[in-house]
Amino acid sequence: MSISGTIIKNSRFFDFLACLLFGCLVFMSYSNIFHAPFILDDTSNIVENRHIRMNEISVKQLKEVLKSNSHRPVANFSFALNYYFGKYDVTGYHIVNIIIHWITGILLFIFIRKTLLINNQGYEEGLPPPPSFNLTMIPFFAAMLWLVHPLNTESVTYIVQRMNAMAAMFYLLAFICYINGRIIQRSSATKKENIYKIRYRMWFAGCFLSAVLAMGSKQNAASLPVFILIYEWFFFHELKWKWTPKRIYVTGFFLFFFLIVALIYLKVDAALLDLYSVQDFTLPQRLMTELRVVIFYISLIVFPAPYRLNLAYDYPLSFSLINPWTTLLCLIVIIGLFGFSFYIMKKDRIIFFCILWYFGNLVIESSFIGLAVIFEHRTYLPSMMICFLFVMLLFRFLKDQRVVSCLLCLLIALFSFWTHQRNNVWRDEISMWKDCIKKAPKRHWPYCSLGMAYAKKGETEKAISFIQKALEKDPDFPEALFAMGVARENQNRLREAIRYFRKALSVSPYYTRAYYELGLSLLHTGDLKGAVENFTQATLIDPGYAEAHNSLGNALSRSGRFNEAIRHYLMALKIEPDNPQFHNNLANAYIRTGKIAKGIAHYKRALQINPDYELARKNLQSILKVIQYKEEKRQIHSPPF
Repeated sequence: MSISGTIIKNSRFFDFLACLLFGCLVFMSYSNIFHAPFILDDTSNIVENRHIRMNEISVKQLKEVLKSNSHRPVANFSFALNYYFGKYDVTGYHIVNIIIHWITGILLFIFIRKTLLINNQGYEEGLPPPPSFNLTMIPFFAAMLWLVHPLNTESVTYIVQRMNAMAAMFYLLAFICYINGRIIQRSSATKKENIYKIRYRMWFAGCFLSAVLAMGSKQNAASLPVFILIYEWFFFHELKWKWTPKRIYVTGFFLFFFLIVALIYLKVDAALLDLYSVQDFTLPQRLMTELRVVIFYISLIVFPAPYRLNLAYDYPLSFSLINPWTTLLCLIVIIGLFGFSFYIMKKDRIIFFCILWYFGNLVIESSFIGLAVIFEHRTYLPSMMICFLFVMLLFRFLKDQRVVSCLLCLLIALFSFWTHQRNNVWRDEISMWKDCIKKAPKRHWPYCSLGMAYAKKGETEKAISFIQKALEKDPDFPEALFAMGVARENQNRLREAIRYFRKALSVSPYYTRAYYELGLSLLHTGDLKGAVENFTQATLIDPGYAEAHNSLGNALSRSGRFNEAIRHYLMALKIEPDNPQFHNNLANAYIRTGKIAKGIAHYKRALQINPDYELARKNLQSILKVIQYKEEKRQIHSPPF
């Protein structure tokens, strides 16, 4: 029996083996990331995000998770589950990210195969023909190539970009549900059984639910309704849409739905344009620069060698269509690609769809919204159809299937090696930021990040040298000013630390952590009034800043304002109820106000949480000895009966 016949006969078994092979290669390619630390935005979205610290699965906790990021609740719920099962053990977060990537690859395999079947064979009575060799191997190799592609490391290894990966996963799932629903709906048109109506409505319900989950993971999934409409026109109507009233209503619904999402969910208002106030480029400059960026992304998809990949690109801006001249060239290339696509649209719908998919799924993050100019994770969804297009054209133009298969296997092996190699850079913060500095020496913030990484390791002098380099490149960079203040604080050079914190606040007046650290430095110098003022400001900006409430309580206690201190300790405990230090400090304040029983209760609670907390144990023993001494003294002086 031929290879083709064997695959047709054992297609289900092949699918199982394919999915298993996907998982094996993905885990092998990402086997060196399990201990990669939280980095950059992981800190604010996960480590310092109190809303995801879920200690029990309940409605109350779910509401708290929703407060974390109202636009990305699904992804944040996944972070909360990671915290619930493993707190801040990074291994669990990485395993979940890899599994999401694996599932997305399986869905891509299914999506491509269904698309090829619809495009190449059509559906007689809604029943797909058995897959041929190409209709099986093209989706297999396309999904495999995409799964091990080095450009996807930023979406998989960078923990917070789970938001991006989850959005893509549910995006594909919604598409597959829609396709299945349409196939059954077409079949039901010639049959009277109600079971068909129930089945396709269930698939459409699954499509809607998946779309909601995709948009609840990241806002870039808002392009889904438009692409479903395009897919319907391309593949189910073969570019010949009969505009009946029913079709007009359906089309109008999709466009209206997309518009509502754009206006409400994406918040396309002045707030998005306000992002330009913190960027070093204008709206026209960004639009022109993105013409070059989207072509540069294609070059990374085609040749993703690790030395070309970077977390912090120093990408030059476009100031006009001829400055640099490549801006105009890229515009011509983009117009040419669309012109060619329109020219062959009726002959080859898939090529046009792949090009539309790539550019259309970059529109939200690579157009007018004032985000950073370039990030690799933005290619995660768009690159899928480029991989598919490459594999399809390879099979189309090289007739020997064995040669094509061998070439693709070699390319997949190379990409797997490059992915593993790229992931070595993510193994710790120091290696990551050194890599960024090597590839983008003019960027200031990687120097600051490297300095902060050294500071965490206790290498203060190295930390200061790199933070100073960041300040030389940008003297008003608030993060570098803050980092220098922390470094000087660690050296006990408090007056210098105070100066840096104040300068950081003059540049960024809502820098909560700067108020907090300034308060600590002032507290250590004995300036209780200044400490109270800065801790108070930190709590006003962020009422959920538990450490600031606790430190404000400490400053108020040292000022003799114990009742006010108690109020802030209670606020801190409301945010972090299992913090033993907060319980100990509250107990001290209760003791000072004569509320002995409450004080003892909180000392005991602190020791329940952490039995090795010696300070709470000593405080409890001391107060119990005082009580015992008073009781003994009372008994001695009590008159006999």
